[in-house]
Amino acid sequence: TILGYGEMLADTLPREQAQIAEEICSHAKRLNRMIVDFLDIERIESGTYSIQHLPFDLLEIITNAVTAIGPAAKCKELTIKTDLPGKCSPLLGDEMLVLQAILNLLDNAVKFSFEGGKILLQVTETPTTLETSITDHGQGIADSQLKNIFSKFVRGDVKGNQPGFGLGLSFVKQITDAHQGSITVQSNPGQTTFTLVLPKTDSPAI
Repeated sequence: TILGYGEMLADTLPREQAQIAEEICSHAKRLNRMIVDFLDIERIESGTYSIQHLPFDLLEIITNAVTAIGPAAKCKELTIKTDLPGKCSPLLGDEMLVLQAILNLLDNAVKFSFEGGKILLQVTETPTTLETSITDHGQGIADSQLKNIFSKFVRGDVKGNQPGFGLGLSFVKQITDAHQGSITVQSNPGQTTFTLVLPKTDSPAI
């Protein structure tokens, strides 16, 4: 209801006021995403979520994810740099779930980066996998928190009031496990890298 009325206002108000309505819509979508994430985590954990197994292009997903996260990065004057191959082998799986996993990782990187910094997104192909690494230059994650970082409702201690319920990384882990892949994190003060590894279509893991 909030989103519906917000979109109506954004379409009819003068430009400056419409921007406020657009902010309302943005936050309503964000809240909806959090709720959907939680429900999807529960469905995947319980085995009731039907995972698609269809070929898709990871690079297209990367492009869409970077575009989608662009406005949030712009608000913090962040630069997103990509290091991508010209083309890569297809993946077999649930395209929308993988897109959401990468969006969650990018959103996390934007959220915890220092203003004016850089985020690096790299894709590397091996004989059996495609690896997506996302590096931010924020304060980092304490060693004591790394072992639980993919658990539900767990959030690192960060400076400032960062929104979130601690569901994003848990959802990424569930998506990765459902695709028989892996997600790892390496963190030092000033730099954190998450690496999502997914098996290719010709890998025996699928």
